[in-house]
Amino acid sequence: MSWKAQVRRSINALLEPAGFTFSRFAPEIRCRHMDTPAIRQRQISDFKQALAHSLANFPHLNPAALPDAAIAEFLQSLAHCPVEQTRGGGGVNAALLLWSMARLIDPAVIVESGVFRGFTSWVLREASPGAEQYAFDITFAELKHRVQGVHYVEQDWISMNVRAPEDRPGLVYFDDHVDQWRRIREAVERGFRYLIFDDSLPANALHNDGEAAMPTVDMLFDAQIQDGEEIRWRTECGDFHYRHDGEMARLTRKFVKRHIRLPDLRFVFGYSAANLIVVELRGTLDVSD
Repeated sequence: MSWKAQVRRSINALLEPAGFTFSRFAPEIRCRHMDTPAIRQRQISDFKQALAHSLANFPHLNPAALPDAAIAEFLQSLAHCPVEQTRGGGGVNAALLLWSMARLIDPAVIVESGVFRGFTSWVLREASPGAEQYAFDITFAELKHRVQGVHYVEQDWISMNVRAPEDRPGLVYFDDHVDQWRRIREAVERGFRYLIFDDSLPANALHNDGEAAMPTVDMLFDAQIQDGEEIRWRTECGDFHYRHDGEMARLTRKFVKRHIRLPDLRFVFGYSAANLIVVELRGTLDVSD
């Protein structure tokens, strides 16, 4: 252990009872990247293979359609993103997955629920500059950058009747720590076909998020959870509990046509893993009791 780490640990031992700590200095993640062209090309090839494997049940979304040059250009542009990514928010792998899905879906309307500093708003605009894009959050206190052409609304997304057109798909990106089953039903009502959820966790891992969304997409398809079962967990944000509603799970599942967790890219690009789930909806007309 270095002398700096020893000093930090000693100081933190005194500060922790009061709820304060000093963290280790870490340079911005966007300052670290591989410069070798051959390595970059292998990274892109491995990425497209990993994404194709995940999207095997989404035959209409083919990663082979993503030009290598466009992927390389986006990765390069991340180094100049106007929103710093030091901790929290989306990282490089999440950004590339989100950018790629938006490119493949080619939505007419994009809604983002949960803006935080504004990083993913920029990513989605880079992917689909021609889409009508809305960015919703209940507070913009953390917002660092507003992207030109994006409609910013400091309210929950259900405060506006934003709808997807009937002849083109719409995409909603949820990173808002809100009941994900509810978000599915809201999106169905507004005609959206594709949803991407950040931080969907299984029932046994809800403690891994400070304030986890509950219930999650993972929990919607967990056959082991019993109707009425109470799930309790604790984080630094407090004590939480959830009582499973089997009937609501059944009704919500009927709207989901396909869902998949996007690939872990830690060993492709070397950055932290993303936790993104893609959901394709059936729509109200495709569901019968």
